[in-house]
Amino acid sequence: MKLLIHTLFASLFLTTFAAAESYDCKFKVRANDRKWIPTSLVIKVDQTGHVSILGNVVKSVDGYPLAGRTTKQTDARKTFVVETENDHIPTTASNRPIPANLRRVSYTISINQKDFSAFLRATTSRWLHDNSRRVAGTCKIR
Repeated sequence: MKLLIHTLFASLFLTTFAAAESYDCKFKVRANDRKWIPTSLVIKVDQTGHVSILGNVVKSVDGYPLAGRTTKQTDARKTFVVETENDHIPTTASNRPIPANLRRVSYTISINQKDFSAFLRATTSRWLHDNSRRVAGTCKIR
């Protein structure tokens, strides 16, 4: 009985650490969009499920990655979302400054769990006429 209890706790301990994962993703982004759509992202999910995302456009806060969140998870796909401000998003109101709350961009990353192909959707605020782009890429486990 003691052996069974120790085995159960050991398996729970090992599966807790096995749940941590990290992805290194590269996306094919047009030259015009590279200031507001990331060409590379690092997505880390720790043992507690906390998601952190960092990329060449997704700026860090005081050197730390931005907190993201997991949305849909199935056996086939994992989807992560992060929102941040970006000064370089396209807008039709370029002749006047845009308030910080309107410069928010939502990045949704969807990763296929079989071949690690990925899609990134960047969506701006609706006040900026709903600029949205979808780009393809690939990820690998770090």
